[in-house]
Amino acid sequence: MITNSTKLQFDHPSFVQRIKSMLKVDFYRLFRTPLFYIMVMVSALIPALVLTMVGANEAEGAKTFTNVWQVVESISGANKGAGIMDLATMCNINMVFIFTAIMISIFVSHDYSSGYNKSIFTVHSKKVDYVISKAIVGFISGACMIVAYLLGAIIAGAICGLSFSLGKATVANLFACIFSKIGLMAIFVPLYIIVSVFFKQKLWLSIIGSFVVGILFYPVAMLTSPLNAGILHLLLCLAGSAAFGVLFGYLATLILNKRDLF
Repeated sequence: MITNSTKLQFDHPSFVQRIKSMLKVDFYRLFRTPLFYIMVMVSALIPALVLTMVGANEAEGAKTFTNVWQVVESISGANKGAGIMDLATMCNINMVFIFTAIMISIFVSHDYSSGYNKSIFTVHSKKVDYVISKAIVGFISGACMIVAYLLGAIIAGAICGLSFSLGKATVANLFACIFSKIGLMAIFVPLYIIVSVFFKQKLWLSIIGSFVVGILFYPVAMLTSPLNAGILHLLLCLAGSAAFGVLFGYLATLILNKRDLF
């Protein structure tokens, strides 16, 4: 027997019910399209490409990477004399934040081009539900790409015969560094959603805009989560990510409310 309260729940689902519904659809789409697996595979292969390309252009005895972890991240202050944007600080795990920009752009743009967003908003979902769902899916995807890059770096470094010595860092520092990177995804992903919902189905503009935003915020990933990151780095990254993630998510929702669905 269907009571009035049951009908009310069906007609007006709760916030949790709405998010669960959106996440179910988004994760279904994510794991059943080649995009996610391609981006994870690219993230895993990039360390090998970096080591190969850099090694092929180096003079004898002048190695950029002498151990595995240099292709992951630099130790704070290690490249002070070379400048903040030298090869060792650019060609590392922070490139994953740029790959995430491409994935978010394609994911959101497809919603507009396919008419999915118009359909879902017309039925029942609110704009904030859409942003939260995309942010969660993007965060999980970015975390998977970071882990894939780390594993790819370890395998590629072993094949190239690089040292596994952490130098001035420790295993605890390495874990703090990786988890800080994962936490920072909560800042980058909502930023990419802002750009993507602004340009809507114009994929090429979304990709360019997200790429520019990613480059502008690139130093944040480098400076706040070095290889020798400690518990303080991790806590600051998590706290900052939570605060700015909510702020940027709110801005993305405002843009969605102001822009039409076409």
